[in-house]
Amino acid sequence: MDQPAQTLSYRRIKSNGTFIISIQQGDGIAVPAYEVLVSNLEPNLTISRLQTVYPPPQQVPHPSLGQYGHLYAPPAQPNTFPTHQQHQQYHPPYPSYQHQQPQSEPQPQQYHQYQTPNLPQRFKTTIGTITLSSMSSKITFSIHNQTDLKMKRPDFLSSAHQFTHPQYGPLSWKESDLHDKKYKLVDSNKNVLARFDKYKPAEEKARSSLWSSSSKKGKGWAFSIFVNADPEFLDWIVVSGLGVVEYRIVSDGAWEEALIDGVGEALG
Repeated sequence: MDQPAQTLSYRRIKSNGTFIISIQQGDGIAVPAYEVLVSNLEPNLTISRLQTVYPPPQQVPHPSLGQYGHLYAPPAQPNTFPTHQQHQQYHPPYPSYQHQQPQSEPQPQQYHQYQTPNLPQRFKTTIGTITLSSMSSKITFSIHNQTDLKMKRPDFLSSAHQFTHPQYGPLSWKESDLHDKKYKLVDSNKNVLARFDKYKPAEEKARSSLWSSSSKKGKGWAFSIFVNADPEFLDWIVVSGLGVVEYRIVSDGAWEEALIDGVGEALG
């Protein structure tokens, strides 16, 4: 199998709540990229893109420096000694002795302005939502400025969910393993664009970030991207992929509840 161009992983601890999807970098650092809010109400998923901006350091003058970077010098004091008109000029007692010239004062040392780092600015922008239907396998999603988009199964027996991208045309998330919840995203030519599978990194270093969580609990999952996806198309992959995964989670939960109820009625 080819190596993915990007890997986006997450750990989901609870059915409802918030989890973070991070982009795995080559040096093992996880960079938070998406926040997903899970709810029993509509929409069932709300996906937001995370962005951390580091402003350039601010130029601040040294507190002991003047306006132009020089040491502060107090204003000149008025001369309180007698003037030339009040006293006669002084003559040295020895002709060979020359009056010493006053030494020039050392020039004030110049200092450069120093830099103070600004705190990183955090931005969270909602890019999409997922709404599941309790009556059918249809998945309704919105992304960017497009609303009421549908992911549908092409036929009753199919396990795939198909949707249409405005540039890449018909795309389908297909289950490649019904037991382990493995999916692949394919285009109309059956090219694999992305996969969804369990994720167990050999070594993961959580970046010190206000977005990331230090908890290591929960199962690890990942989107493996096999195309050079720009941010817009990456949003489509993540939002649509989370839709089919959430549909499977909810369907399994409803099936387990129905199975338990059926067993209880049989034993009763």
